[in-house]
This record gives sequence, structure tokens and C-alpha cells, in this order.
Amino acid sequence: MAITLWTNSEKTAQKNMDFDRSLLKKAIDSPTDTHIRVYEWLTPGVTYPDRQILPPELAHIDHGHRPTGGGIVFHSPGDIVICIIIPKPKIVSPRLLHGIVSKVATLIQIAFQSCGLNVSQKTSDETENSASQNLAFCKTYFSPSELYFNGNKMCGLTLKRYKDHILIQGVIHLQDAKGWFKDISPEFTQYLHHAKLPITSQEISEAIQKKLTSQARDLVN
Repeated sequence: MAITLWTNSEKTAQKNMDFDRSLLKKAIDSPTDTHIRVYEWLTPGVTYPDRQILPPELAHIDHGHRPTGGGIVFHSPGDIVICIIIPKPKIVSPRLLHGIVSKVATLIQIAFQSCGLNVSQKTSDETENSASQNLAFCKTYFSPSELYFNGNKMCGLTLKRYKDHILIQGVIHLQDAKGWFKDISPEFTQYLHHAKLPITSQEISEAIQKKLTSQARDLVN
């Protein structure tokens, strides 16, 4: 199984999502290969799942539709985004899929620890019982194995099964988004990431790239 690392950043939200789709096509042509993309987001933007409609109040922001699920994500320049495409095992169960996402989250957690930052996982009970949960937005959409720093959600992961592959996408919020989305309606500011992490995009990006590429073969085991 060949493992290919991609670090390119595209200029728009849709071009970034389309590049992930192009990696899926490459994987179809080489079904035993794994593709890992870890890159820095360049401009303020929004991504949302194919089956969701973007609120018209956000249509003026650069936006793109993702090939995975989850909620609407606000991306700030300097955030890190990941895409992982791995061959799908012959037997797939919800427990296996949850385990894959958990392993990816743990590798990201270890990468942060190697850079001197402790990030933690929050249990589903703590989030699902929250009165402010809104499944339309990533910040208030609970997903297994999401990561937190000082009580703020800073990493969310989503997974989608295809015929022969599993696609994982994720965002790692490093920036305070308020300064990048000043013109949005006040009703949406609660869904922004409101904390800046004390680490550079390059430092954590390189650490995550190292962990994911070295452990990619173990994700489905």
C-alpha cells in the first residue's frame, strides 16, 4: 500500500473540496493506496455537506460543499484542514468506523502533545445534553472523538463510506475567527471558533503530517 502526502492549499473553499474529490478519484484508480492531505487554509471561508443548504445570510462568504457530512464549518486563515482516504475493509461495522475516527483524533492529539500543547476529548454526554446544540453547525454538532483546548472545540472530524474507500475530513481551528467574519449576522457568531491557540500553523501541520503518514497503515486494524 502506497501512502501519498499532499500539502497543497487551494485559493477557494470549493477548489479545496474539489481537490479532495480528485484524490478520491485517484484512489479509485489505485484501490490499495492511501492519500493524506494536511494543509493550511488561506482565506476566510465556509464549507458545508452536500445534503445541506447554505443559509442565504452566509452566501456572500467564499464557500464550498464537502464530500462528507457534519455541520457548517467556518474556516479562518491559518487553520489546518485534513483529508484522509484509505481502502475500505471487506467487513465494515459502525464500531470499526468509530474506531478509525478515534484513531485519527488520537494521532492529532499526540501531535499537539509533541508540540507542547494538551488537547482533550469530550464525551458525548457532555455535548448531547447541551441545550445549545445545533446540528447545522460544526461547533455545536457533536461528533465522536472531537478535540478541545481550554474548553473550546478546536477539532472536528467527519467520515463517509464509499464503495471501496473511506474518506475522512477534519478541521483544526487555530485562529480566533471573530476577526475574520466581522460582517456576518450576530445570530451566527456563536458558531465561530473564539480562541487562538499558542502554536504556528506550520509547526502543528508538520507534526500532524508526521503522525498520520507514519500510522496510516494501522487505521483500519
